[in-house]
Amino acid sequence: MADPMRIRANVVGDSTEVKVLMNHEMETGQRKDAAGKTIPAWYIQEVSAQLNGKTVLNAEWGPSVAKNPFLQFNVKGAKAGDKIGVAWVDNKGDKGNKGDHGQLCAMEQSLARVTCPDAVPPGVRRHTTSAISILDHAASSRGRAQAHGLVRRALKLLRKANASAARAAKENTMSPSCAEVVASALHEAQVRAEVWLGGR
Repeated sequence: MADPMRIRANVVGDSTEVKVLMNHEMETGQRKDAAGKTIPAWYIQEVSAQLNGKTVLNAEWGPSVAKNPFLQFNVKGAKAGDKIGVAWVDNKGDKGNKGDHGQLCAMEQSLARVTCPDAVPPGVRRHTTSAISILDHAASSRGRAQAHGLVRRALKLLRKANASAARAAKENTMSPSCAEVVASALHEAQVRAEVWLGGR
């Protein structure tokens, strides 16, 4: 997957100029493809920025913003060594996150794919939902130690969800195709979590 955004920050005195380039199609819902069918709307709706975990910018966007949007803003009081994070959410629920915990967003996106036409077993759904919530907290946590502990908790839940999915597949309470989709998404998120923890 392409990097959801690139950030550059330059400190000048007591102000920091932040430049962000976001990788997103930003479809308006008014264009048509080669076959004449309308391309569904797909655009960033919310953007936020944090300085050392504290929110310094919130913005709401619409479909009129161009493809791969560029955002520039200034933050006062920042200094060399401070951590700046930027996150976005689009109208489909996809997320982009750049900063100290940017990889956590990729884990959440993997877990968002734990769905299929069949009903996902309650145990799988419960553990997955909890893991997503914990990863959300980890992405906005103030320190690495706290984020590390939260990702470890999420990883335990992912293992439980995986076990529940395997049990459901064995008991035929979930179709083989659904079990394959769920197992793939859970495995990807689990690997990402293990890699993230191994790098810290």
